[in-house]
Amino acid sequence: MRVLVLGASGATGSKVVRQLIKRNIETHILIRKTAILPEEITKNPLVEIMKGNITEFNSTEMKQLIKNCDVVISCLGHNITFKGLFGHPHYLVRDTVRSVCESAKKSSKGKVKLILMSTTAYTNKRYRERNKWGESIIFSLLMLLLPPHRDNVKAADFFKS
Repeated sequence: MRVLVLGASGATGSKVVRQLIKRNIETHILIRKTAILPEEITKNPLVEIMKGNITEFNSTEMKQLIKNCDVVISCLGHNITFKGLFGHPHYLVRDTVRSVCESAKKSSKGKVKLILMSTTAYTNKRYRERNKWGESIIFSLLMLLLPPHRDNVKAADFFKS
C-alpha cells in the first residue's frame, strides 16, 4: 500500500505519518518548502518527501502527485495566524479535495481512497444530524467570521454532491 499525506508537517499530519511508519506503510508526504519535520520522519526510508505548495499544482502535477497511491489523507488546514485565518487561499481544503478527486478519476490506477480529516462544528445533514438552536447560531457565526471553518465545511459538503 502507498499513502500520500497532505499537510504532513502540521500537528495532525505528523501524527498520521508516524502511525503509517509504525505500520510499515510506504508514505509520501507533501509539505511546504518552509516546513520543518523531525528526523524520525525525514530520515525514515519509508517516507518520500515532496516540497511544494498544493495550491500551485496544476492538474498534470496533481495527477503525478497521486500516481501509484492507494490512499490520500488530507490533513490540510489553515495556520492560526491573522494571515492564515483571513488571507488567501480561502478554500485551501475544499479546492484540494476537489482537485484530488478530479485527478483520481482521470488516473489509470483505478480507485483512490481519500480520507478528509474531519472538522469541528460540522453538521452532516445527509445523516439527519441536528443542532440545538444555540449551536446553530454559533456555527452560523463561525461560518460568517472564520474563513477556515467555512473552507472545512465546504470541503466536507463536496462529498455530498
